[in-house]
Amino acid sequence: MLLDAQRMKILRCFSIIIAMALGGAVAGCGRWTVERTDGPLNGPGSQSPTFVRQKLTPEGWFDERAWSRRSCSKMQVYDVAKRVDAFCERLPDYDHWARLQAYSDGKQLRFAPAKFWIVSIDPIAVIMTPFTVTNPDSHSLSELSGATDQRRALVSSALANSYNYGAQIDASASLQWFVVPGSDNISTRAFERDELRLTNKDMVLILTKGKDGKADVRRASK
Repeated sequence: MLLDAQRMKILRCFSIIIAMALGGAVAGCGRWTVERTDGPLNGPGSQSPTFVRQKLTPEGWFDERAWSRRSCSKMQVYDVAKRVDAFCERLPDYDHWARLQAYSDGKQLRFAPAKFWIVSIDPIAVIMTPFTVTNPDSHSLSELSGATDQRRALVSSALANSYNYGAQIDASASLQWFVVPGSDNISTRAFERDELRLTNKDMVLILTKGKDGKADVRRASK
């Protein structure tokens, strides 16, 4: 009897240890930390950090990233990329973009003659600046990505182009932009001076050229 009681006590202790370990893993899965402070804009005068946490899946642990809306709720970074992918695939221009001998998730990748910049979320605003590559199929995917900093770029499953993000873009004489949701197509605009205002029903973006070949982007009140 004494031996059985000792065994039961050992089993209870072992169960408690396992429960504490699992509880710690679940808590670790749910604990967001700030990875970077220069994510997209999420409102007038407000820029989201990029949050990261480890998440346990049947395949193992992986880093999950998110941005914060003005409401403080999280928007999954790769969900944003998927929504931009879906918009691009609906564009009439999509069928004219170069088809590559490369595939992602069973889809043939295209190359768009532009660098993509996710400058805002809630709603998602994307600016496109010119990026010309002759004979795209003769270049590697990394050369076609248009990523200015791999640490601040998302992989597309529809394009060889990456999606840069943040509140600064390459300055160019003209650009294109769209909002998801809200746009049916891409709009083209040109700088007439050192400042350009982009407006739709949900937001106002103000672009200001700097002296370093870049343009800073900020959101203004509608």
